[in-house]
Amino acid sequence: MLKKSHYLKGLVFGFTCALTISSVAFVGPANATSTPKIITTCTNIKTNVMRLLAKGVCNKKIEKTQIWILRSVSSPTSTVQPSEKPNMAKFNEYFSDFYLGKMDIGKMIGTDGFPTRTITFKSGVDLFCTMMSIKKDMPAGRVGNAIYDVNAKTYIQPRVTFPGALAAGGSGGCGSLDQPKGTYENRIYIDDVLVAVLPFEVK
Repeated sequence: MLKKSHYLKGLVFGFTCALTISSVAFVGPANATSTPKIITTCTNIKTNVMRLLAKGVCNKKIEKTQIWILRSVSSPTSTVQPSEKPNMAKFNEYFSDFYLGKMDIGKMIGTDGFPTRTITFKSGVDLFCTMMSIKKDMPAGRVGNAIYDVNAKTYIQPRVTFPGALAAGGSGGCGSLDQPKGTYENRIYIDDVLVAVLPFEVK
């Protein structure tokens, strides 16, 4: 159950971009070449709810403007080996839940309900959503993700870390899917440690 959450719909993270109050959480299934390096968000002064600014400017009377720079880091080129299993102790230290979900294109988390938990997505129909319950605050730059193509055995999105801090509570976000049909893994990292591998399929 996600409580005390603030959501941003958009940014590619197709894998999602998730934001909480004033922090960027994630980016999701998108080709590395299409992942934006800089995004602008507008935060409602009263509610702290963020929205992605696609064009124009924020409403200065009720919103504050924030600019985020995503920092890419190198990803390994090989698949996860048996000895490279997710570190569950570290996962459990920071998260109580972390899952993928879907919503219809055009819908927004919170306003139109919450994503349905799933690992199967239809291109052109579903938004790709990442949802998480965070146990404790994390400083900026600690959390990141990469998207791995299981069949091609390569990363279609190199690992990206996010500059914003993550506050304890619920967080999530949705975005479009732009990768072809196939089987993938959304790999979640804290620092340089793999903490979760979330498989999903695009049909």
